[in-house]
Amino acid sequence: RAIVENEEEETGITIHYVSDDYDEGEIIFQEAIEVDFEDSPEDVQYKVQQLEHKHYPEVIEYLLRDL
Repeated sequence: RAIVENEEEETGITIHYVSDDYDEGEIIFQEAIEVDFEDSPEDVQYKVQQLEHKHYPEVIEYLLRDL
C-alpha cells in the first residue's frame, strides 16, 4: 500500500542472508519491477508475489548446489 500511496515508480524483492541487524545481511539476489501509475496496492502485491514465486526456488536451488 505504501508503494502506491508514495507514488513510487518501482519496487521489488531482495533475497539476503540474515544478520544481527535488520535487513543488513549480504544480498544474494535482487530484482525490481515497474509500478504503473494506475496500479492498485493489490496489483503491486501480485507483481511482487510473481517475482517471489519465480526467484525463491531458483535462489534456493543455487544455494543448495553450493553445500
